[in-house]
Amino acid sequence: TATAAVAAAPQNGVGIVGVWPNARLLNVPLPVQRTSQGDTISCKASGEGIRRAVEAGAAVINMSYGSTSRCASEWVQIYFAVAKGIIPVAAAGNEFVDGNPLEFPASLPHVVTVAATTADDRNAWFSNVNDAIDLSAPGEGILTAVPKQFDTTGQDGYDALDGTSFAAPMVSAAMAWVRAVRPELEPDQVVQAVRRTARDVQRP
Repeated sequence: TATAAVAAAPQNGVGIVGVWPNARLLNVPLPVQRTSQGDTISCKASGEGIRRAVEAGAAVINMSYGSTSRCASEWVQIYFAVAKGIIPVAAAGNEFVDGNPLEFPASLPHVVTVAATTADDRNAWFSNVNDAIDLSAPGEGILTAVPKQFDTTGQDGYDALDGTSFAAPMVSAAMAWVRAVRPELEPDQVVQAVRRTARDVQRP
């Protein structure tokens, strides 16, 4: 709910407005496993979710999740998606203070990897920063829609959240919007159009 709203919440006079209001979205639920370390998504489930998004005709796939372990089925399905002309986008991860590790699927080739910035154009303190990063987008204090049971501030269905998970759907929506208005562009040209219209903040 939160990532979808960042990308495409409608301009209807209620709540927030997404980066591309009223874009057509497809949600592919991924089964969650309860473990002693918290809720997790399996490697197999991620690969299966990407496969279902490809079959449903997605133009861009947003992945606001990740792991420090490389996942074979995820890798295979992302390559299949790229071969079909789909742009995969993934959150870079929020483990900067835990060693700034490479995250997957974000660090796989052909995946647009998104880090998070603050309102004053600085790297967010939690955001991973490494050579896999392609773009950054706001990821601190992002007001978005949440199910009321997860609303910690007022039970109005909106909350301000931090994470590269909320920066990634901004980039995903921008990529999808460019694809819609410039359908003659190849997927890699769309990625470069968005990357080259960004500007460097702090160290390039």
